Amino acid sequence: GGLTLREKEKNRKDWMSEKHPIMVATNAFGMGINKPNVRNVIHIQLPENLENYYQEAGRAGRDGHPATATLLYNQADAIQSQTQFLKSLPDKESLQSTFKKLCTYFGIAYGEGIFEKHRFNLQKFCDKYELPVTKTYQSILFLDRQGVLSFSQEYSEKILLKFLPEHQEMIRYISLHPDQEDVILTLLRSYPGVYDLLTAINVSLIARKSETTEEKVLEVLHKMHQLQVIELEAKTNDSGITLNEVREDERTVNRTLKYLKSQNDLKTAQLESMISFAENTSTCLNNILIQYFGEPSKKTCGRCSNCHKSNAKIDSKQIKKQLIFLLERQAYSSRELRQHIQLDEDILIEIMRELLEDQKIQLRADNRFIVKK
Repeated sequence: GGLTLREKEKNRKDWMSEKHPIMVATNAFGMGINKPNVRNVIHIQLPENLENYYQEAGRAGRDGHPATATLLYNQADAIQSQTQFLKSLPDKESLQSTFKKLCTYFGIAYGEGIFEKHRFNLQKFCDKYELPVTKTYQSILFLDRQGVLSFSQEYSEKILLKFLPEHQEMIRYISLHPDQEDVILTLLRSYPGVYDLLTAINVSLIARKSETTEEKVLEVLHKMHQLQVIELEAKTNDSGITLNEVREDERTVNRTLKYLKSQNDLKTAQLESMISFAENTSTCLNNILIQYFGEPSKKTCGRCSNCHKSNAKIDSKQIKKQLIFLLERQAYSSRELRQHIQLDEDILIEIMRELLEDQKIQLRADNRFIVKK
């Protein structure tokens, strides 16, 4: 957060190419990222809900090899999350205030503004009106969900340029700057109108066609701009807002209020589920997630921290003694043994396998175990 588009893109490429193996970022970074060999996703803060956690943690190990999702947590995190969460929930006053200030910010008169798109920078908007960023952001998202406005969050940098010298002057310029020739010729071939008006260009396309890097293309453009060879404009915006209704202030917002309480109640319940998940130290975490998403629980995964903790407490020597004691008296199937010894199926199978390898027990043709004589 807070980096320029160019810095963000450089960091992303360095990480994707594994020049730098670690990326520290907000949760927004991972959206759309497809890097199969991520080995560890570490959460330093509690996500707002299990849906987000499941999606974010699921970016690890997409290549099918072992990977880890680590959630750093203590009691203070729960208190902090609840406090921040409650402060960020939009209410009637914040919705009405945000909507009015947006209209003022964009210069929209009462009864006007429908379908007009405006570039928008959340931080600048909040700074101008001294608004809390998180609560304002949540208010805008709610108004977006209710159709009052459309909020697009695509990061973009639009580069526009126009060549100033005549054709013959450009030939002379290229002869004096041969290191820029490939980029300039690619621009001229790709955008024949650049002599007539400011033209939006695709930097990555120019880099690819001229077989160079985007950094090199931008460097050439800035040098040409300094030498007054081109007119150059770079317009950066991090989002856009379009009103879907005319401005009617309270009347526009009030019709959405009946949905506000149910949304806030749902978000509160989701956060409580996330905290409960983080605080659980005994139940298989995989089963908690499965049940949360409405699926029936399965056998314990044997891999999560709670399963490892449970497994560590098992005295395998004592379990083996119990098994030998039972099998000396009669033959049992593995299912029958589980009824006598309350143990996770995977763990029991592993202990049985060890006994078989040590030739302490044997498996009969009827799939029942006995003590080997």
